[in-house]
Amino acid sequence: MLNVMMCHRGTILILLISETILRSEGDSSDIIYIKSNSSVLFTCPFSSDTGAVIWRGPPDLMLYGINEKMNDKLPKNERITIIKDETTRQYNLYFEMFFESDQGLFKCDTIQNGKTTEHAFKTTLAEIPSSIIIGSDNSFERIIGVEGMAMEVNCSVIGGLPEPTLSLLHRDKVVNVTNTTIVQYTFIPSKENHMDNFTCIADNGFFRLQTTLLFLVKVCIHNNNAALFLYYDICYLPSQKVSAEEGNYITPTVHVFAEPSPNITENNSVTLLCSNDTITYPTDLVWKFNQKVIAGESHDHLFLLKVQRQQAGLYTCKVTNSAGTGVNGLYLIVKYMPTVADNFTYYKYDAELGQSTKISLIVDSFQKPEIAWTMSAGGKLGYWTVATKNDHLYSISTTILPEEESHLGKYEMRIRNEVGSIDVVIKLVSRVVTMVPYEAVCNTSESVELSCVYKDIHLQTGWTVSWIHKLKSIFIRSPSATINGNVSTMIINFCDYKDTGTYSCKWTSGEKMYKSTAKLTVHGLPVFSYTDIVVLNKSSVKLNVYFYSKPEPIQIKWLFNSKTIQHPSTLPLNRQYVNLTIYNKVISVEGFKATMLLITAPNPSDCIYTCSVRNRFGIIEPNFQEKEVLDAIRIWENETKGGNDNEGMFPPSIASVDTTGQRYCIVLLNVYNKEIISLQISVSYVINYQEIVTTGVTQQQQQDEENSLQHNSIYEEIQSIQSQIYRDDTDNENGHVDTSGSDTSSERPYLELEPPNTEMDKKVVLAKKKDHGGLTLQSSKAGVVIGHTKEGGSQGIVNEGVSKIAEYLESLGR
Repeated sequence: MLNVMMCHRGTILILLISETILRSEGDSSDIIYIKSNSSVLFTCPFSSDTGAVIWRGPPDLMLYGINEKMNDKLPKNERITIIKDETTRQYNLYFEMFFESDQGLFKCDTIQNGKTTEHAFKTTLAEIPSSIIIGSDNSFERIIGVEGMAMEVNCSVIGGLPEPTLSLLHRDKVVNVTNTTIVQYTFIPSKENHMDNFTCIADNGFFRLQTTLLFLVKVCIHNNNAALFLYYDICYLPSQKVSAEEGNYITPTVHVFAEPSPNITENNSVTLLCSNDTITYPTDLVWKFNQKVIAGESHDHLFLLKVQRQQAGLYTCKVTNSAGTGVNGLYLIVKYMPTVADNFTYYKYDAELGQSTKISLIVDSFQKPEIAWTMSAGGKLGYWTVATKNDHLYSISTTILPEEESHLGKYEMRIRNEVGSIDVVIKLVSRVVTMVPYEAVCNTSESVELSCVYKDIHLQTGWTVSWIHKLKSIFIRSPSATINGNVSTMIINFCDYKDTGTYSCKWTSGEKMYKSTAKLTVHGLPVFSYTDIVVLNKSSVKLNVYFYSKPEPIQIKWLFNSKTIQHPSTLPLNRQYVNLTIYNKVISVEGFKATMLLITAPNPSDCIYTCSVRNRFGIIEPNFQEKEVLDAIRIWENETKGGNDNEGMFPPSIASVDTTGQRYCIVLLNVYNKEIISLQISVSYVINYQEIVTTGVTQQQQQDEENSLQHNSIYEEIQSIQSQIYRDDTDNENGHVDTSGSDTSSERPYLELEPPNTEMDKKVVLAKKKDHGGLTLQSSKAGVVIGHTKEGGSQGIVNEGVSKIAEYLESLGR
């Protein structure tokens, strides 16, 4: 007989073969059932005194090893070992984890008395039964018997390897046991059996499944009234007392139903209603959940708010009066999105190039889930298998084969059922090199240490280590590091925002290279990027502040001459990409834009507007000089003078001025009777007080404008750019700034992050809206170039001017 031992780290626990199922087939090979992912030790009955012992196994009786020497070419030798038992002098085959791919025929053989002697056995994974059903000879939904009449209760099971043992219990006592797929029990019920439970258990030694049904007993009244020639039986459940003369119900007749349905989706609400018909009062009502009383619930309705999966089960309503008791119930089914059993959605797996990595998770789902890959780092992807563990837990598994260094990284999958889906990230990391910590957070002025560990502690000479710092996949620098044996350490003694990013460590020797990556996040003060002033008209401007903040800002406050503006006309704080200088490289990162609408009034030129940005580490306060605001308005007025000479001509020019004094954008748009005459955008750069201007102009004559619009294909099927309409704050119509009262501020909600503008050439066209007769701004690949810059920092200024054209044109449409 083959011995099987279940092994755990540091301890070997020997299990008798009776704890598994051992069968013999026609080829005299035993079958051993093993639980997936468990450790197992197979013993070979031959002593090493007889000669060399050879182990072979799946696939195709491949050579595993001779004595204690393992086959180096065995793909799975990292979890398989041959162990010599010094007591029995036997060589035993040990699996650290037994997978589905390990199933099949195993053999160990040796030479005894000059002849080859072998011992063979087959292995297969144990499987959970797919379903178990309990019922009577007339129903599988509920069990109802009649007092004094013999009846049969049976239970059947489908599936399961090895075949399970079936046990039937009545009042928690075993009444029958069988090793077949069905177990039966025949008995004569009595009144005392009413509301008993029958439980059926299927157990194959690896998995245990059970189900329970409520047993109801009908009681019959035999009516033999010869005077009235009435001969009949009235049968009822004990919750229904019947008068033999009239047949009227005097005890409660109870019915439970659910609104809107007994099938409910998690986080929705449901009301359970208990109706009862009786002529005998008063009555007492009790609600139960899975046979346990729900305290404090005595009304005829039970309201369940935002139902959770744990609330699925049997709800019963019990109504009692002086004549008796009525009981009824329903089973509430709660449907819910799948979740991973340990509630994580991010997993790291050690991987080695050229070797398959086993991925296995336990999923909680009210129905069998479906799994799909949604993202890959380039490795070969296996198909997903879904195995049932019990009525709501499923084991899902697959494999990933990384073949080159770039295949180590992030993979994503989606787990779905009819209610919804969740996304799970699988991160493959090098089994050879590991970063510690994998993710780090450092506060400004503190130090952080990243260690890159080569897992072979007996590191040979010839290996070199290099470090690379990147942000947004852009190379930043190669920081220095120290090496001590198989560990390379990189230390940042003073963290600040410039150190944010990923740090990769590479161990290289000839053509061999192993890499691991860590992520560093630095928290500190907000970081100022730049400010600009956007002129809307000669009395209205927008003051914009662009900044980066990690952690996010908790307060934005505007001040005038160091006094808080009590009710500023601010726009919601926008998430927006901003430029930061990171170790002499300009990088676009996710940041914020704070904006205040300013109704200008005559003020001394030495007045100052301040935007105070606070996060939990501190404050930054960029300023706007009143002189800068006046200069921006003066530029706007100078550029729009030419448009006032013609009758009906509107001067809707807009100036967007960078207050660093290095660039500004002027938009000139001439409109006659709501028709466009010319459009001009000027992007200016001020370098050492020498101005370089790039201008793009599009003009069209009024007399042939309509024809050109009809025949030019660039005006067809183009997508409109929606514009925002800004209104002046009614509290500031007189143009004065309110600085009275205490030092308070207003916090603003965030908008979604605006995508970075990666186009170097901004193209727009102007088209006529035929439905409203107004004008709008639209975009097309075949548009007219109105702004061109190769400087990343100026693109935002051009975009600001373009957005203001859209605002003005939409106002014309009104």
